[in-house]
Amino acid sequence: MEELHAENGVRRRAWRCERARSSASRGLVGAGRTELARAIFGADRLVSGEVRVLGTPVHGGPARLVAAGLGLVPEDRKRQGLALLRSVQDNLLVAALRKLFPRGWYRPAAAAAPRAS
Repeated sequence: MEELHAENGVRRRAWRCERARSSASRGLVGAGRTELARAIFGADRLVSGEVRVLGTPVHGGPARLVAAGLGLVPEDRKRQGLALLRSVQDNLLVAALRKLFPRGWYRPAAAAAPRAS
């Protein structure tokens, strides 16, 4: 990333992570670790700057960054990473929806409609 400024208050000049590596941010409580991660991952809107993956700018939020190969483990996985009122099966299904239905959402009515042979 270069010259990253986000609505959540992040002001960062540059940060690099080599290909096929994990990266972590550390610091005291209140230092902005979570805000930086959310800005890089597209969960908070950027005011200026860009995130690049393998030299290519990536815009458009978390879905585009996941497609480009980035991932984010939220600080509070229980609160931010799960639908607590849903079953384990539902939580796992949500994570795999794009693989299961690459053309979009599953529509029961369309699936039940007779197909022309």
